[in-house]
Amino acid sequence: MRCIFAAGGTGGHIQPAIALASELLESIPNAEVLFLGGRRSQETEWIKAAGFKFHAVECSPLGGGFRSLAAPPKVALGTIQCLRILRKFRPDAVVGFGGYTSFAPLLASYLLRVPRVLLEQNVLPGKTNRWMARLVNEVHSQWLESRQYIGGGVRFFHSGNPVRRSILEGVERLPGAQCLLVMGGSQGSEAVNKMMIEAAGQIGREHPELRIIHLTGPCLFEEVRQAYNLAGLQAEVHEYLTNMAGAYRRSSFALCRAGGTTIAELMAVGLPAILVPYPYAAEDHQRKNAMAVQLHGAGICLDEFATDGKAIADLIHNLLSSPSHLESLRQKTHSLAIPDASQRILGHLADLVHSNRESS
Repeated sequence: MRCIFAAGGTGGHIQPAIALASELLESIPNAEVLFLGGRRSQETEWIKAAGFKFHAVECSPLGGGFRSLAAPPKVALGTIQCLRILRKFRPDAVVGFGGYTSFAPLLASYLLRVPRVLLEQNVLPGKTNRWMARLVNEVHSQWLESRQYIGGGVRFFHSGNPVRRSILEGVERLPGAQCLLVMGGSQGSEAVNKMMIEAAGQIGREHPELRIIHLTGPCLFEEVRQAYNLAGLQAEVHEYLTNMAGAYRRSSFALCRAGGTTIAELMAVGLPAILVPYPYAAEDHQRKNAMAVQLHGAGICLDEFATDGKAIADLIHNLLSSPSHLESLRQKTHSLAIPDASQRILGHLADLVHSNRESS
């Protein structure tokens, strides 16, 4: 099987693509995968580091504002580039993972009548996915709630979001003291970092035994480290951490943003979370993710603008003071997981490719 995976922009789109591509090669060793994405350096680095071929194409956000004036020519050029690549690579299928980087590859595959599949990580599909849903053969989502935003004539499957095997294989939590994992997505979060700087002193007084693993991103790394030191807390502070499986295994609960892939990984390992949605995410989609988790009783959603360090420290104190509540959150979080998401999606993809071959 020869597949093109269209993924780029953020880790939330790229990591599921890498997970699914790895599972494809595990099940079909002679399969070939080519990644198409934008020109950000991290896209090239992450995908090539995972051992996959990557080709950058022109792309542009499709929303409003001044940038929208540059979008049509870039999208047109990107589509022409993708048409050339598809004719040369001759894929059996094209899989889009959301975001504007998926638009040109999926449009090119539609024009060439190559089987095409769309994956959605968030409750509210992005604009690109809503536009492209009518042009693909299937849509697979992590959320049943996404169905209402997809056109009625589209084949929709609640298949889950692919999670890296290294994370799935490290589900069992290591014994030890309670540990809080703090992270702000692939780029970090200044707001979450500031909350923990403010909260550190109170946490240190009330729960000096609490361990913390904090992924700051490039912002406020030294300030966060100093705050924990002054509070007397045992904390590992990293700008970025490649061994997320190990961090998940050592953690009891998390404080993080509410990106779809982050939530999928939390569900896979049964790690309950205090979710602080990024308020400037497109169409406030992270809030919809966090609210869905909270409605399932699997986490707590906070408003960034109504939350300070004291509120975070108080909530952490309440959770640590109620082990039964924390355990209930853990069980409900894990109950939402779809650990075989990759296998489900690949099964549908194989059927789609087989049907296309028979009809051609």
